[in-house]
Amino acid sequence: MVGEAENGEEAVEAYERYQPDVTFLDINMPVKNGVFALREIILQNPIAKVIMLTANDDTSVAESCIYLGARNYIIKGEGPEDLKQNLSAVLGPIEKS
Repeated sequence: MVGEAENGEEAVEAYERYQPDVTFLDINMPVKNGVFALREIILQNPIAKVIMLTANDDTSVAESCIYLGARNYIIKGEGPEDLKQNLSAVLGPIEKS
């Protein structure tokens, strides 16, 4: 299942409802930013597979999310190969179909 949330609060609610295999959280979301949403998700499930998204060239916040429990982060605008490598690092090898 694929879902989408408009803000961090909805992201936490969607995580609770669907328990996805992987969750992408934008660091800059309205209502509740991605860092706070990450904290709530990790409290619910310490082994949740969360990947942070950032548009900021300063990756210090994204890197601090790794300490909080995120598995990795992606800088928006990276190409599909970067996304595939990131997902493989979190989920294991991705097979071609």
